[in-house]
Amino acid sequence: MKKVLIVDDSATARMFVQRCLEISRAFEGAVYIEASTGAEAMQQLQQHQGQIDVVFTDLVMPEMDGESLARHIIASPRYHDIPIVCITSAGNEAKEKQLLAIGVRAVVKKPVSPAKLAEVLHALRHSESESV
Repeated sequence: MKKVLIVDDSATARMFVQRCLEISRAFEGAVYIEASTGAEAMQQLQQHQGQIDVVFTDLVMPEMDGESLARHIIASPRYHDIPIVCITSAGNEAKEKQLLAIGVRAVVKKPVSPAKLAEVLHALRHSESESV
């Protein structure tokens, strides 16, 4: 069973991303785990060690933002293989390139939709199968 970690300081945004993933049927029967900060996300990763299949994170959050969270995950020998998808309201191409350069697998611009997430996940699966 797939486990998806959704990180956003807005409960409404977390619920919306989960609903979009459910509608897209990208992770049928998945368990959705939520975190409201990057620090809480790191705790969830420890609690569900080896079981999280993908992380969706907002970029702008208090305490530890999405970029810092991504850097922590990518730098960790335990978690560096977990695909990270950043969700942002900023249309900053330079920031997107920077995130991809550090190892984030995809950047999705808001507004998020089931179709956008399905497209990103299809691309992730395609790139993972090519690297095998």
